[in-house]
Amino acid sequence: MLSLFAVPKAFSGHAAVIQNNAIGSWTRLGGNCDVVLLGDDPGVAEAAASHGVGHEPAIARNTFGTPMLSHVLSQMERRARFPYLGLVNADVVLLDDFLPALAAACAAWRDFLLVSSRYDCDIAGPLSFEPGWAETLRARARDENRMYPAGGSDIFVFTRRLFDEVPDLAVGRGYWDNWLMRAARSKRVPMIDATPCLTAVHQEHGYDHVPGAAVEGGAEMIYGSEEGRRNLALAGGHSQLYTVFDATHVLTPDGRMQPTLGPSLVYRRLKASTRRIIRGLSIRDG
Repeated sequence: MLSLFAVPKAFSGHAAVIQNNAIGSWTRLGGNCDVVLLGDDPGVAEAAASHGVGHEPAIARNTFGTPMLSHVLSQMERRARFPYLGLVNADVVLLDDFLPALAAACAAWRDFLLVSSRYDCDIAGPLSFEPGWAETLRARARDENRMYPAGGSDIFVFTRRLFDEVPDLAVGRGYWDNWLMRAARSKRVPMIDATPCLTAVHQEHGYDHVPGAAVEGGAEMIYGSEEGRRNLALAGGHSQLYTVFDATHVLTPDGRMQPTLGPSLVYRRLKASTRRIIRGLSIRDG
């Protein structure tokens, strides 16, 4: 069913812990799902071997040494064994509600983009993966309800060959996820927000892997960096920053596809569009 890909950072310190947690959760999804790690950062090959997953070391980078989305997607197309591709951040734990959400999307359409907002959790050590671990972590994430506020997504599941003419966006430097959502909408395929029935657990972390970010402001520094500004321009500027709130459908907990242009959800589409337009005008005029 699904070929799942990630571009991990170097496996050192806390990053090694949370990335091993994430990969361990993916290998326990079951069903027709394979996993491939992309890149040659220290420890990636060893992690792939340890978890028994695929590894593709060759990946193009920009002048800063950051992987480029265009090459990541081309490598995914080349390595995939299944008709659906998944790109997931290497610090995100997926639970047993992930594949059922994908199955619901596949039952409704052949071509689509499935996304989901994430729940932030502080996880310091290795997950046990003992019986009941998924239920426990899902309950904790939902109870804490620390959802990423900007409506972003760390999960992208889509049909092969959906994305073409991909700009050289730097992965992990902001706005590349917004480009993926806008590109899918421009293709007029359904974009499904699976947040109500899919619990994506983002393990919080520092930004030591980005030069200067650990000292100068973390994530905010990344968005304002030269790579971040380049990504913003390639993504079309603030008025084109699509989020999960621009989804055409919401997957409800009972498995229904609810159109967001219906009376109960149209407000979120209007709010998202209005916010983009206003922010684009204010940034430009400022």
